Order: sequence, then structure tokens, then C-alpha cells
Amino acid sequence: MHQFDIEDDTYAMLDNEYVLDLIEAPGQGPLDDRKAKLGRLVYAGQRFIYLYDFGDSWTHTIHVESITEVPEKLGYTTVIDGAGACPPEDVGGPPGYIEFLDTIEHRPRSQEAREMLDWAGGAFDANMFDKRAANAALLRMASNGWGKK
Repeated sequence: MHQFDIEDDTYAMLDNEYVLDLIEAPGQGPLDDRKAKLGRLVYAGQRFIYLYDFGDSWTHTIHVESITEVPEKLGYTTVIDGAGACPPEDVGGPPGYIEFLDTIEHRPRSQEAREMLDWAGGAFDANMFDKRAANAALLRMASNGWGKK
């Protein structure tokens, strides 16, 4: 579950039965993010908030560096840069991720660190950013019509 706060509006997946109970939207209430066109909502230089996982509360500030017009059927978002690995899913939000990193870095041979790494899928490099994997995921979403209604 997620939401985008752009200017004075909140956009979310309104068909999810839990969203309306969890979201606190300014203004007239949340709008359906699947019906919103980013090209009409954002502009170069703008910043907006993306909240991912209402339980863990991962809050991201998105900075729109540029917008390029492309035919809609070919258009999809592209990540041009990033830093750091994606935290493991359900790690407990920012505090849980800090604890996870502290454990695997400072006590790598402890039972707790081994269990955490097993749970996270094996080795974990917090400094690794895989731009190719991020863009592949976005392309998959675009070609599958993800989020369209």
C-alpha cells in the first residue's frame, strides 16, 4: 500500500479495502492514483512525497529532474540514479532497518545476524544500487499495464 502527496492532493490505490482507513489526505480526500497522469501533475524541479508501506512508513521525497515527452504506449518512468540497496521487505521501517544494518555490520558472526541475513535472502550489501534491476521492474510494470483500471 502506498500514497503520493503531490501539491495539496493525495493519490492512492482506492480499490484496496484498507487504504481509506489508513490514509490521511489533505483537501477533498484521496484520488485514484491509477487514473492520474504524472505528466499533468508534476513539473521539472518539483518535489513530492511517496509513502510506501503504511505499516513500516517508508517516506521518500521524489525530485522531478526533467520530463521528456514520449508516445504514451512507449512511455514509462526511468530511474537515472540512486544510492543504496532496497531494504528487505517488512524489516520494520527506518528504525528496523537501522537495527538490521547495525547487527549485520557490527556483529556479523552473531546468531542474530545470521538469522537476519537468512530472512533477507542471504548476503546483503547496503551500498549496492542496481539501476538496471530498478528500471527492469519499472518496464515490467509499464508493459503489464500495472495499476491500470
